Amino acid sequence: MRSSKLVNNLITLSSLIGIVFLLGGCSTEEERIDAIARKAENALFENDQEKALSILSKGIKKHKESSPLFEAYSDALAESGKWQEAAEAMGSAIELDPLRKSLLVKLGEYQEQSGQISSAIETLNAYVEFDPKDFLAWKKIYQLKTSSNDYGGAIDAALRWNRLRPSARPGLALGDLFLASGNSAQARSWYAQSAAYVDETHAEIALTRLITLETNNQQYLQADTRIKEFESRYGPNTSNQELTKAKELITRWRTAQEEMARAGQELLAQRVNLEKNPQGEPTRTKPTTPTDNTSPPSVEETPEPESPTKPIADTTNALSLIHI
Repeated sequence: MRSSKLVNNLITLSSLIGIVFLLGGCSTEEERIDAIARKAENALFENDQEKALSILSKGIKKHKESSPLFEAYSDALAESGKWQEAAEAMGSAIELDPLRKSLLVKLGEYQEQSGQISSAIETLNAYVEFDPKDFLAWKKIYQLKTSSNDYGGAIDAALRWNRLRPSARPGLALGDLFLASGNSAQARSWYAQSAAYVDETHAEIALTRLITLETNNQQYLQADTRIKEFESRYGPNTSNQELTKAKELITRWRTAQEEMARAGQELLAQRVNLEKNPQGEPTRTKPTTPTDNTSPPSVEETPEPESPTKPIADTTNALSLIHI
């Protein structure tokens, strides 16, 4: 609960002031700041936030240079839902003690809650420059940039997050980001990487989205394999609408494939028939030799042409010549 967190912050504040007393000797101003913090703490124990806010507000007016008091006041304002005022008070705490970089995380949170998204991103970017290994800060930057439709910046932040703490969650986030930015190949790769973390909750979501992506891209064989993998991991899930839709698409695809195969066989048979009979005439069967005494049909014979008649020589004149 946020109230418990605020009480703990005030206890920490009192402890810090006590350490200062031990190291630097008792200071009248420090004693008064400690007293203010304790009064606000007691009011919160009594669940009286307004009283705690009043105590801290009056204390700030008297001790304008106290970063811890501004921090406590900021937390109390946030507890009351006064996010913009909380952000302003936290900004004052940071200005008074710029070395306390951890306060930037709180400031970013309060700015986000008050709707100052750009300011929150800027604040958290300043923080990760100080602590680039804080994966939670990179995760928050990814979330803020995604809400601002800054997919390029969100991808950069998610890559940092995944590099520092690889798991199914950042992998799923990267898959969603690349898909939203139109890069389906990278989306498919990151969904597959996320789905590989079998024991994590987000792996099931990643595998479902991978199946959906592959069916939308008409990669039905791959999608069918993924569905079998899904069911082997998690069992049949009839409540998963994305999975049900993918199965329906794959069933339609298989039916279409079977119809195409039958049509192809019919076309092949027609082609073979045309090759055997290119004129398109019906195929004739070879006549069989008759087995009875019935004479085969007679074939009309064509008469041979007559030879031309040679002229007969006149022998009368020839004989007369001989007698002469």
